[in-house]
Amino acid sequence: MIIFFILVCFSLFLFLISLKVKINNKIIAYIYIFAVALLATYRSEDIPDTIAYKEFYNALGNNLIQNMNLTYFEPGFVTLATIIKLIGGNNHQVFFFIITLLNLTLIYKGIRIFYKYEVNGTLYIQRSIKYVVPLVLYVFTFGYVFNFITLRAGLAFSFLFLALAYYKVNYKKSILLFLIALNCHDAIIIILIIMPFLILNIKLKKVIYYVWLMYIPLFYFLGITNIFIEFIFTIVKGIPIIYERFFPYIGEENIVNGIGSSLRIAIFFVLGLILIKGYTGSLKYSFILTSYFLGLTINCLFINLAVVGRISEIFMAFVFVLPGLYLNYKKYTLKYLFVLIIILLYFIISNFRISGY
Repeated sequence: MIIFFILVCFSLFLFLISLKVKINNKIIAYIYIFAVALLATYRSEDIPDTIAYKEFYNALGNNLIQNMNLTYFEPGFVTLATIIKLIGGNNHQVFFFIITLLNLTLIYKGIRIFYKYEVNGTLYIQRSIKYVVPLVLYVFTFGYVFNFITLRAGLAFSFLFLALAYYKVNYKKSILLFLIALNCHDAIIIILIIMPFLILNIKLKKVIYYVWLMYIPLFYFLGITNIFIEFIFTIVKGIPIIYERFFPYIGEENIVNGIGSSLRIAIFFVLGLILIKGYTGSLKYSFILTSYFLGLTINCLFINLAVVGRISEIFMAFVFVLPGLYLNYKKYTLKYLFVLIIILLYFIISNFRISGY
């Protein structure tokens, strides 16, 4: 609990100070990355997946082939874990530290590339760019879960985000990074559903996003989710390979209900309004906004099913970079900043709850 409290206070302090004070963003960013990675090494066993990752790491040997036969984890993640084991020995804290450090470093690299080119599609260089803002937003939206719980998905996402940042900047790097992401977590392949929007330069208008956003909550509040959950249970149980692969996530104990789900939808709805307001009309902004809305739609349809919630996070997690873009290149109001902080506080409370404290 103390570790989480330190992380929250330090992050909010940097978030607020970086909005006003002209500081060396690069140095501050790396201090923040190192601090978060260090805090991740002290994750409690009450946090979901911690024990599973410790057991996985402790079981690794020096033989990579044998290690791959020990688990269903993807080859890329097993290879990295094996290398870390050779460096850090049986110390699982070294494992958690390096994975988190790599995750946040890749995200930061992606942010710098994304912001450098993402102003109406033209090169834009500004010394006072607030790189720390989106980094903190990442940690407290989906980055906390990615670095303190679902390590494989988090590492895969960091490579995926960097691949997106390099798109139209360096195609070879973009493709290579996507393949690495796929080798860290195979669920990343689902992003291909939305890739035509990027490849075909499809940009939706603001009015379409507003209409889409108005209809999304209906899927949840009209009770359609229960129909889809029953449907997916029937389908998955009929396919043994998929059922065995995702069994830990589709049991009855992983179905959640109640006011928490309704509040989550309301928060994501408000965040959607903020993102539309800051829409620049650029291709990558449109792609991330479309990805977020698709993820939110999936979330509303299957919000009570844990495995689908994790899949929808892949679509929605890009969202952290957009408010930061708005704060960098537009004159933000105190009302905008206040709403954004309220949303951040929701994620902080949510992360606190899922941490088992």
